[in-house]
This record gives sequence, structure tokens and C-alpha cells, in this order.
Amino acid sequence: MGCIRICGKVILAPIVIPYKLCFRRKRPTPHSNNNIRPSLAPPPPPPFLSASTYSNLNDNTSQQHQQAPSFDSQQPSPTLPLPTADYEVFLSFRGPDTRHQFSEILGLFLAKNKIRTFLDDNELRQGDRIAPSLAKAIEQSKIYIPILSLKYAESKWCLNELAEMVEREKRNDGHIILPIFYLVEPRDVGHQTGPYEVAFQQHARKYDAKTILSWKNALQRVGKIKGWTVKSKDEHATIIDRVSSVVWSHINRSEDLLGADEFVGMDDHVEAVMEKLSLDSPGTIMVGLHGFGGIKFVSGSRFIVTSRNTKILRSLNENQCRLYEVRPMNRKLSLQLFCRSAFQGNAPLPGYETLSQEIVQRTEGVPLVLKVVGSSLLREEKSFWEDTLLRLGKIPHKEIIERLKISYESLDYEAKQVFLDIACFYIGRRKDFPSYMWSDLGFHPVTAITILTQRSLLKIGDDGDLQMHDQLRDMGRAIVREENIEQPWMRSRVWDKKEATELLQNMKGSNQVKALVVDDAYDNVGKLKRQHFLNLPKLRYFEAQQVEFIGDFINILPNIRWLCLPLHKSEGHHPINFPMENLIILDLNCSSNLQDDWGGWSQIKMAKKLKVMDLSDCPSLTKLPDFPESGSLEWLDLSNVNGLDSGVELDVGNLWNLKLLHLSNIKIGRITGGTIGTMESLQDLDLNDFECDNLKEVLVDIEELTSLERLQITRSEKAIMDYQLPTSLKLLYTSYKVVNLWELLELEDLFVLDSNSELEIPPADEDSWWKVSKLKSMMLKKTKIEVVPTTSTSSCMLPSSLTSLLIWDCLESVWLPTLENLENLIHLAIKECSYLGEIQGLDNLLQFNKLETLELTSCPLLTSTFLRGSAGTAAGKIVIESLRELCIRKCGGGIPHLPSFPRLTTLEIGPLTPPDNDDQVNIYLYMNIQGYT
Repeated sequence: MGCIRICGKVILAPIVIPYKLCFRRKRPTPHSNNNIRPSLAPPPPPPFLSASTYSNLNDNTSQQHQQAPSFDSQQPSPTLPLPTADYEVFLSFRGPDTRHQFSEILGLFLAKNKIRTFLDDNELRQGDRIAPSLAKAIEQSKIYIPILSLKYAESKWCLNELAEMVEREKRNDGHIILPIFYLVEPRDVGHQTGPYEVAFQQHARKYDAKTILSWKNALQRVGKIKGWTVKSKDEHATIIDRVSSVVWSHINRSEDLLGADEFVGMDDHVEAVMEKLSLDSPGTIMVGLHGFGGIKFVSGSRFIVTSRNTKILRSLNENQCRLYEVRPMNRKLSLQLFCRSAFQGNAPLPGYETLSQEIVQRTEGVPLVLKVVGSSLLREEKSFWEDTLLRLGKIPHKEIIERLKISYESLDYEAKQVFLDIACFYIGRRKDFPSYMWSDLGFHPVTAITILTQRSLLKIGDDGDLQMHDQLRDMGRAIVREENIEQPWMRSRVWDKKEATELLQNMKGSNQVKALVVDDAYDNVGKLKRQHFLNLPKLRYFEAQQVEFIGDFINILPNIRWLCLPLHKSEGHHPINFPMENLIILDLNCSSNLQDDWGGWSQIKMAKKLKVMDLSDCPSLTKLPDFPESGSLEWLDLSNVNGLDSGVELDVGNLWNLKLLHLSNIKIGRITGGTIGTMESLQDLDLNDFECDNLKEVLVDIEELTSLERLQITRSEKAIMDYQLPTSLKLLYTSYKVVNLWELLELEDLFVLDSNSELEIPPADEDSWWKVSKLKSMMLKKTKIEVVPTTSTSSCMLPSSLTSLLIWDCLESVWLPTLENLENLIHLAIKECSYLGEIQGLDNLLQFNKLETLELTSCPLLTSTFLRGSAGTAAGKIVIESLRELCIRKCGGGIPHLPSFPRLTTLEIGPLTPPDNDDQVNIYLYMNIQGYT
């Protein structure tokens, strides 16, 4: 329902569902240029290759490549052409440093995975300037990968290319730089120290100051970009794996938050549902939607019930529930949706028209099947398409899961195992945890996840969580169930908790069982002892909820990698000798009865592979355990362990490999063994409400954390943050003044709350923090905003990249920076600012053509001259298309003028000031919302 609140009166009104849908125009395809040195042309495409396939090439590459390989530019590529640039990746490196050991292997890997790569060896060219053909290749490529090696800066060609890449990246037209630091430190690159200093001493004798400066500026910029650092040959396969995944995600990143394919074919369904809803009729009406799973629906302003089972819908009151069958898409729309996935366009490419039509016919118009099958054909050659068509022809009518299996069956072994693990256990979990386990099993999870997302079998959420359509989940579980229909203990994975209980109670088990979940809330499992696990030697994942373990577990579960073991029940008999030899993840989160005398602590100290340790929300702990001496830990969460003794010390001496450290809402005596800056790999640090006597001292070198992306530090009494922060930060949540805010060029989210320091908003013409061009979200709460006075013509501005701005309870703020430049703003809320008298730039809403929500509350001094639409124009004649929610309460002067908001669904306003002259407040004029009385 749309909701209107006027003077306390609540009126429910149906939402007008917009069903005229638009699609974003694709970028035109550049013309090819055969004069450019060709990329590594992909051979007939095999399955998506793992980096491990190439890691063994390191030993014999030098014998196979005595000189750089030649490529025939006239040889046609067997890869399916796509309507994109000629090259997708420009790979730049200094040949003698990395050619045989790394660069060519990376280039081959990208090409094998159907990413068109321009492999540039800087030692094969002559002259001082970039040739026009090479400049064209740089211009066409979307992604630049410079491999900065020890002697990279000695090459004038390398430096010229790098300067060109940086210049094009600055234009913000889609080019990005993904640097690889090969046996060099990013700081040496950025500051031209170490081997780079020597190189520039030589250049200074040959080149003019302007050229030298352009090279240094380029290196300084690239040195600040988060890339990959290769420190040894052993890391080649892992780094190549990760690079390929990131490259693929950038190449195939959708332009919209909700892909355009989500809306193909919706018009007819929306129109039919709107008719069923009978918006003009009184009473309550329910509409039941049924049809194939995988067909998507639009919710409206009435009760809409969706089900695959029409019996459920028919059991409802016939007078109130009207059935509507969501039928499969017609042929034209099916082809359009299929082409979105198979060609990344709206129509088949030449030569693929007939094949596309026949494949679409076999999918029978089911959107999920169209998307999954289409994604599996992207960049594949015709023989693969023809084989897929033959396999589709053998599947019985309406067998959706069997059609989806075609994409699954074309996966390699690793990708299949990862898919089945996710389908059975890990939907909704962050991808990091299972990736640790898969890596230890010899899999390459980055590549596997990339394959699955490429083929629309998996999605990754904004927080890195694993997401899967329920039809795909059901398919994965059906595949596992078919391993043995009648004997669950003979399957590889047991996710049904009742089946798991039966397996353990009867001590059945088998060598086939790899993963198992049990929960005493579903059945009376009883006390689990060693003998219950004797028949599970291959078990690698075990999750137990509300289960009591007792006894000695020595020499049991030798292959266990992941233990999720909240300890709740106890009669004083904690389990001891849990297997730790191969353990990767120990999750004791929310163990209400985990105490200092648990027998597992001594084993943890000796664990050699342990990567993840989650002790959050364990209130009974009074001491911290000894962490693994091996330094293997990468993830440590101690949040809300609030029962710790005040004198407890946290020894970080063995935590140098940590990537995540959460210490929120705990109090300890001291941090010993080093400073925060010694944890060079740290990416996520949470110190909210953290109390520690020497916190200021251990934060002194926080600037050295060049990999840190997320920092949260609020209300920590011992922290006085007057230090420089790492320029790699993407999220900052703080109560302290940030002295180098203008240097945080990667920052995307900024939250300042309960701060005793002023946040200065400088004039736009100063070289200040407003130029942080990636900032998307900003929240200021209980913080004094200081708008710096200026005599110039420049106003004090916020970064124009902002999409969300919340200013809350900033009591001392009289002025705000102008909002007139925030053309990308989607959400704006200003609340409880008692002294705020003016919001510059808000008087003309027409410039905010993306604004969807606007909330202005409890600002009693705010004048009534804003929201008039535009000067000299009657408010009712101004139409603001984008706004969906508007809330204006307790703002001084009332609101005499409102533009028209045709898509508004929620309106909440305070008492209206009587209109002047002939301006009548007509709610129908301002909002296209029916049902208002």
C-alpha cells in the first residue's frame, strides 16, 4: 500500500505500478584495427581453466619460448565475437623481468578464459614515443594490467605506457588500472624509492623534467591503487587465479543494480495483474499467482500470493482470491532475454540466428532456463552450441531442472563440487569461509566462483554473500540425493537435519559423506561421543546446533576442515581432543557455555592450518586463548566477548597474517607483541566501543596498513585519532577527526558520529577532500559541520559522486554545504538539526533527477522557500519523476508549494500553511495516488 500521513491522519492508497520499462543503450562497437599487434588469440575454447593448469609451465617455459611468440593478425579467432572493444585487457610488462615466469602465463590464462588480451612486451619495440597502433590498443582496452617489476622503471616504453594509462583512467570513461607488483613493494613504486630511485637517477640524465614528472605522477597514482603483490614464485597460480576473476567481473559487470533482463516480458503480466487487483473496488482482494518456478513476479498494492501449487491458492476464499497463471514468455521476448546472456545484446550475432531460435524454443520460455543456458553459451564456438541444442532435445517436456543440469554438467570437477557445497550448505554465507576450505582441498575457489557467476548459477551479494536461485538450489540438492535415493548416509552431503540425526544415532556413516549438519532443535540427538563419528573418515564440514558433545575425540575425523560448534549444553564434561591437524575454520560463535577450561584451547595453539577463528558473542570467556604459533590465522573475531577480565592482554605477535580483526565491544588491559601497523595484510579492522589502555600507542603506525579497506573506530576512550589513515580505505566509520580525509581517494562510505571534532567543508576551488570522487554514502550524526567561509565565487560542496546523504542530530549546525552539485543523489535525509535555517540547492528539485527518497524532519528553523520546483513556475506544473518517498515534518513555515510526484508511494507531511492567493493545495494535482479521501 502507498501510505499518506497528513496531520496525523493515516490514509492507505494503492501504489500505481509503473510498467513502461526502458533499457539502457549499449555503447557502440569500435571498429577493428588489423594494424595493431594482435592479442593472445584464444585457441578452441576448453572449459574455464584453473590457474593451476598453468602453474606447471613455469618449469619448462624457458625451453619452450626462446623468443617471444609471434601471432598472425590475419588468423581468424575461433572465439565467438562479441559487440565490445577489440581488446578487453592491455597487459604491460618488461620482458626480461617477467615474460617467461609470469606475464605470458597470465596472458595465456586470460586468453584461454576467452578474455581478449593485448600482450605488450616493451622490449620488442623501438623509438621513444608510443606508436599510434599501440595507443589505439590502449584506448580500446577497458582494463590495464601493468606488471611492475624490479626493473620496470628502467624502461622508457613501460613508463610512457603507464603515463598513458593513468591519463585515460582520469577521464572516467570506463578505463581501470589493476596493477601487479612483482617482487617490489607498492610504496617503492609510489615514492620511487629502492630500485625505482636508481632508475630515475639514470633517466634524469637523458630526459627533460616534464617527462620525468609525468612518469613519477603515473607511478605515484598506480602505487596507491590496491592491486596484487607477488612475493614469490609459489604465489603465481593464486595471483593469476584472482586477477582473472576480478578482470572477468569488471568485463561482465551489469550496468544496473537490477539487470535489464529482469524486466523483459513483464508488461503483459503487470497489465493482467492490475486488472485482477480491481483497484477501484472496495474491500480486500487477494490475487494468487502460480506457474513455473523461475518465473518472476511484481508485487503490487494488494495481497499477492505466489505458489507453484494451485491447491494452496484454491483453498483461499474464492470471492477474495482471483487466480492468475504467469505463463512462460513468448518467443520474441524469450529470444531477447536469451540474447542478453548469450551475446550481451538484444539480438543474435550473424550466423547464430537459427541456433538461437532453436535453443529458445527448447527452453519453453522459462526465464531462469533462458538465462542459465544463455550464460553457458557466452563466448563458446558453434560446435558447443550445437551440442547443447542436441542435449536440450533429449529432455522431456517441462523438465526444468533437467534443462538447468545442462549448464551444470559442462562444469569441471572443481566447479561442480563448489556448486554442490553452496547449494546444500552455504547459501547466505560469505564466500570467504568456504573458500578457505576449498583452497586447502586443492581447489581454486576464485576461478570456480567466477565460472558459476558467469553461467548464472550463482550470484555474489554486495557483502560478499553467496546467493542462489531456489530452482538452482533444488537442482543441486537433487543431484546429491540421486547419489543414493534410499540411504542418506551413502551420499556426499547430508543437509536434512532429521536424516543427519538418524545417521549419527545409528552410527551408519560411510566414506562418501563429506559434509553434515545436525540440530537438536529438530530431533533429540542426544549426547554425541567419539563412536558416533567412527564411520565418517572423509567428513570435512560439520555443523552442530544445540548439541552436547562429551568425551575424548582423539584420532577421529582426520579430514575435518570446518567445525561450526556452538557449545551451549554442558554438564561439566566438555569435549576434548577435537581434531585440529587439518582444521581451517573453527566457528564457536554464540557459545554461551564456552569457558576458559575447554580442552580444545591447547590444541588450537598447535594448529598449523587454522585460518578462521570466530569467538564472537561468547560471554563466559574471561581469558583469551593462545593463538596458533604458526601465524596461520587470517580471520579473528572477538566481538562482544564482554566477560573478559580487565587486565587481559591481547598478544598480536603471531597474528601478522590477519586480514580481519574485530574487537568491538570488549575491554582488555593491553595489546602486546607489536602494533597494528605490523599486520600488513589487514583489510578489515573493527574497534567500535573497544577499550584498551595502550590503544593510542598501537595505532601510531596505522598508516602503514596499505591493504586496509574497512575501518570502524567509535567511542573508544583511549583512542585519540590524530594519525594519518591508510589511503586504501573504502569504508570509514569513526568518531574522530580524520586529518588526511582529502587523500582517501578510494573511500566509498563515510560515517561520522558522536564526534567532538568539527568536520570542515572547504570551498570547492581548494585542493581538499570534496574531490574524493568515489564517495557514495555519507552519514553525519551528532557531529558539528563547519562550513569554511569563502570570499571566492566557489561554494562549499560535497563530492558530486554521493548517492546517499544522511545528516542527523547535528545540533550546532547553522549552515550546510550547498547540495546543488549532487546530481547523483538518490537518498537524502536531514533530521533533528535544530539550528539549521537553510539548505542551499534544494530549492530546485528538478536538478535531482535521480532522487527517490527525501526526509526533512525536526528542523524548526528551516524556511518554507524550498521545494517550490523552480522560480517563477507554478508548483503543480513541475513534475518530479523519480521521487518515491517524501517525509516533511516539524519544519518551520509549512510547505505552501509542492511539485507533482507521479511515482510517489509514501507521503508524510506536517500541518500545511494555508496557501496564498489562488494556489490551492490539491493532493490529486501533486500525486498520482488513487483512493485518497
